[in-house]
Amino acid sequence: GGAGMGGGPPEERKCIEREGAMATEEMKGIIRRAIRFEEDSYKLYTSASRRVKDPGAKAGLAELAREEKKHKAKLEGMLAGNLDWAVSVGRRARVKDLRIGGPLEARPISEQSSLGDVLAVAIKREEATGAFYSQMASLVDPGPAKDLFETLAKEETKHKRYVERIYEEDVYKEF
Repeated sequence: GGAGMGGGPPEERKCIEREGAMATEEMKGIIRRAIRFEEDSYKLYTSASRRVKDPGAKAGLAELAREEKKHKAKLEGMLAGNLDWAVSVGRRARVKDLRIGGPLEARPISEQSSLGDVLAVAIKREEATGAFYSQMASLVDPGPAKDLFETLAKEETKHKRYVERIYEEDVYKEF
């Protein structure tokens, strides 16, 4: 879309369009990574809900798994749509700095992992994903994408608090 770009020389316009296409590709990569992240969180909560003894916690973790599945669907919808809205020209350089998943791979979950291990990983995950979605919200222009990222950031923060509560009630009190 050249509309609104104004009357710069054609080569300048081409450069901006090329940067736009690059930013769109980077955005797609970032969203795909976020989708994989939501898939991993879904698996984590499904696994945790099987291990936890408390019926309330079991139901809560199963609900978190369902919410992560919904997040994935929203992100896939965004990916399927037009991503040209993505990032305003001034913020494009910052897209490269986005980090998701740093501390998360720290402790892999296995069948032998305790509930405490699983919940500790879940807390780290929610913290990182929440921060990631907040960063995304700050990068994109006002509109449906910004709204979605802000909503996802809030939901991940809620998840984190919930998992921390389960951790305190189910794991911490056993010591």
